[in-house]
Amino acid sequence: MNRLFLLTCLGCSLLEASVLSAESRTAPLLNLAAAMRQHMGIATAQLESHQPAAQLKAYGEVLDPSPLLSQMRELQRARLQAEQAMREARRADDLAQAGQLASARKVENARLQAATAQLQVQAAEEALRLNWGWSDDLQSMEQIAAALRQGEAMLVRLSLPLGTSMAPNPDAATLWAAGQKAAPVEVQTLWRAPQANAQGAPGYVAIAPAGPDAMPVGLRLLAALNLPEATAAQLQVPDTAVVYQLGAAWVYQEENEGQFRRHLISTDLPAPEGWYVPAKALDEAQPVVVSGAQALLAQEILTQMGEPEGQE
Repeated sequence: MNRLFLLTCLGCSLLEASVLSAESRTAPLLNLAAAMRQHMGIATAQLESHQPAAQLKAYGEVLDPSPLLSQMRELQRARLQAEQAMREARRADDLAQAGQLASARKVENARLQAATAQLQVQAAEEALRLNWGWSDDLQSMEQIAAALRQGEAMLVRLSLPLGTSMAPNPDAATLWAAGQKAAPVEVQTLWRAPQANAQGAPGYVAIAPAGPDAMPVGLRLLAALNLPEATAAQLQVPDTAVVYQLGAAWVYQEENEGQFRRHLISTDLPAPEGWYVPAKALDEAQPVVVSGAQALLAQEILTQMGEPEGQE
């Protein structure tokens, strides 16, 4: 067994020249005796069929929220000044109508200041819309700003691959950091970005919960946007079942007792603690290996080298 784990750690470049390449969607059958399976800690689970929402692949980046928060403060300041100017204009009107000390010039100046303050509010709102695509729902924006200031949320830019059409109304998204074991982050607040990124790709602005796994500003992310329509039936594959070799993702299924075969899968569609794969990619009736898959891969390599199957 030491040889198994040594081969696993080394990544076994022998596979590059073997028939177990990513060009084939399946690998040869591997036979293991019961004692060997127990020694390797092999455990299986039944696949479950789901029909998740259709998703659109995107690429994300955690943004510095300071520019957005600064523009939010400018809007709040402009609104406060506009409210104060409006009160002063109403007071001047009331005094003039009551015949008290309020000249026509003073009334006119107060009205002019109120109008100017309102223009500043409009300018601040336009800046938010032009730079961030935000609507006039200030209350929701204030809640988002508070969450960003307190570190409870992250500001994320989601960009579509070049040539991809914008989805009309994605209602949620899933984010995860490529190459990291951190749990995916579910996003419920996102809207269309008013500007393309530096490469000319359109996208969305998202507010993601910070969660226990901190994502620093500048971190690159992968994302899947949930679309209203449903996809075809998918099988949910646990992340513990997936092994990676030569840049491809594989899973082992037990065809009969003690007989395992490796299958190529796609990891384009994230699922809770795993991935959704098209139903046609795997046999739903065959259990998938959820523990010991890496050891199976190493044993398969030894078999290719000529060592008898199932021999410790």
